[in-house]
Amino acid sequence: MFRINANKGQQELSIPYWALDPSDLVGFLAGGVADDKALHYTDKITELKLGSLRAREYPGADERSLTVDTPVPYSLKRLWLELIDVELRTFEGRSVTHSPM
Repeated sequence: MFRINANKGQQELSIPYWALDPSDLVGFLAGGVADDKALHYTDKITELKLGSLRAREYPGADERSLTVDTPVPYSLKRLWLELIDVELRTFEGRSVTHSPM
């Protein structure tokens, strides 16, 4: 028998972060986020899961049917690093000027 707070003779139940509902994980990691930010998180999670699936076979997981909800392990550290990189990066580029018609 598994329990969250296991007693003697019972096994403790633990659920890996990558098997959690992505919206619950994003809510835990970032607090309340706007829909566009949440979409960026879920896109990044799906991308990381795809990379993990391509590196190793997981029974029942298939690249063609992979979604953000597919329970495939991925690096939480990599997720954080890639998301924080976008927030801290300085973008430079040419300014766009509009000429009068």
